[in-house]
Amino acid sequence: MQKFISGQSLDTLIENGWRTTEEEVIDLATQILEVLNYLHSFNPPVIHRDIKPQNIIRQSDGKVYLVDFGAVTDIYRQTLIGSSTIVGTYGYMPPEQFRGQVFPATDLYGLGATLLYLLTYSSPAEFPQKKLKIDFRPSVNVCEDFGDWLETMLEPIIEDRFQTASEALAVLKGDVNLNSRRNPSLRKPAHSKIKISKTRDELNLFIPHNKGEPGDLNNRLIIFYISMFLTALVFPNSNISGDLSAINELTIRIILAIPLGIAELYFIFNYLYSNFGHTKLKIDRENFYLEYSLFGLKRKIFIKTIDIIKLKISYNFISRRPSSIPLAIAKCGIVEGTKIKQFGRYIKRIEKEWLIEEINNFLDTRIDNERQSDV
Repeated sequence: MQKFISGQSLDTLIENGWRTTEEEVIDLATQILEVLNYLHSFNPPVIHRDIKPQNIIRQSDGKVYLVDFGAVTDIYRQTLIGSSTIVGTYGYMPPEQFRGQVFPATDLYGLGATLLYLLTYSSPAEFPQKKLKIDFRPSVNVCEDFGDWLETMLEPIIEDRFQTASEALAVLKGDVNLNSRRNPSLRKPAHSKIKISKTRDELNLFIPHNKGEPGDLNNRLIIFYISMFLTALVFPNSNISGDLSAINELTIRIILAIPLGIAELYFIFNYLYSNFGHTKLKIDRENFYLEYSLFGLKRKIFIKTIDIIKLKISYNFISRRPSSIPLAIAKCGIVEGTKIKQFGRYIKRIEKEWLIEEINNFLDTRIDNERQSDV
């Protein structure tokens, strides 16, 4: 038996001139999330698959209902007969649904797209996209927290989206901070000692070096070999030439030892830096600061944030001779025009990739925020 629900669909209300406020949209989102939390609590979870403005009925008192579970029935029937059809509506379907996969987070994307329609009165399919993500921030005028929440609902990668309706509801109500659950989405490597703190306008990173990372062993071997040469040079078993005086002999030894000594000091410094040094990084709206530190010695680099094009993994090649195999050393590279500033040599490759993702994400968000403030 089906129950008759009075009221009009959100789509009809918008077409008839109804215009929403941010508070009304948040209230509607709260109600639907509570419904989804109930549906998804079943085993297996009941996934609607087709959340859109046409399938949400709003009564005059503001109470809303989720209707049309035909997609659920169709999927159940197709499971029984062994067929498979993608069910959903273009613009309100996340990427995984086009592959025939659905999860509780799939309904969250549909709800997020519906809320976007209520805020802009335009179909989500009409918005430009950036890396499959709907670029809506320049088109909506909502508080920053709600905009960030909506962005998370509309993440194209399901792992970056809220995983459950209860999680989305907790963040929407302010019971859970959104930033506290963002780090896993950027996949911070396990056991990483890198510390990160960020606000809307500033990102700070403290990067201690990992002992034994690529380069550390090379430094030790080179120091060992240079030390052997220096020892043999300064304390030879036999005279270099019997015709030379002791003073001339000592002078030649010192002259030959100087470049080797300088080289050894360089590699000793690298060894100490790789084991006991750290890097600090700070980005704000105006500047990008890099600080390399070892035992109180510091070197600072300043870059204009606006001049940064992107960050990527860059390589230094120790050997470029055609007859030899080049040894590539991976670092985090800051692309500034035709120049590349590097950091992060003595951390794990997975940490380099994570840092680049974090920083690029921050820079993308900064650009979006500035664009929004200009609108």
